[in-house]
Amino acid sequence: MTPEPSDYSPPSRRPPWWWWLIVAGAAVVGIIIGRSIPPPVPDGQWWAAYLLSPGFGGTAAFFAAAIAGGIAWRNSAKDRKQRQLAEQRSQWWDRFT
Repeated sequence: MTPEPSDYSPPSRRPPWWWWLIVAGAAVVGIIIGRSIPPPVPDGQWWAAYLLSPGFGGTAAFFAAAIAGGIAWRNSAKDRKQRQLAEQRSQWWDRFT
């Protein structure tokens, strides 16, 4: 272990000036999220209002579109790969004819 130089001073333990901005921002975000979360024990009326709300319908439509898009993306990639393999095989067989 090397000794510390004589003019060494340890770094300040005081948090930087912007630390309070992060704390205040986290508090604001916490308050917003805390106010937007449904009650801890939703009753039947709350569920009916939530499931029939436009927000839930939009969220469900978004996830359905994301799932359909993922399936279409995978199928198109598979088709592209099969087409490329068929073209390579065709070129391979054409060498012998």
